[in-house]
Amino acid sequence: MQPANEHNADLPEGRDAGEGKLFPYNTVVGVVDEPEQLESLVNALAAEGFSEGEFHVLCGEASILRIDAEGKRKGLLSRVFRIVDHLGPEHDHTAQHVRALENGQFVVIVDAQDKATKLRARDALAANSAHFVNYYSRWTVEKLAP
Repeated sequence: MQPANEHNADLPEGRDAGEGKLFPYNTVVGVVDEPEQLESLVNALAAEGFSEGEFHVLCGEASILRIDAEGKRKGLLSRVFRIVDHLGPEHDHTAQHVRALENGQFVVIVDAQDKATKLRARDALAANSAHFVNYYSRWTVEKLAP
């Protein structure tokens, strides 16, 4: 396994906070506390058939800067989207993910374009000590595990 800060640290082009959302749409996102748990999770995702391009690990300062929770680094449109995010749960989720990264935890993002894939991702995350597991679609946020 690659070190977490190198393992797909860049999200696919056009699918990051530059679109105004912290995480790409149609993804399952969870927090993992320890490197050993992360390694186990990466192996579980691979065993579930997810390719390396279908999940991403965020950690450290570079990921915090990439999130740009206030939209300050990405211009006016990003700031407008951040203001809109304050109207829903995304703002609180963004803050929680940033805190996790500041505390040395890992944020794992898994692409999930359909319900079956969403459930496979949820199960892999939950079975490997991930917490704050949520599904982000274009219009909703769904809590999948505490």
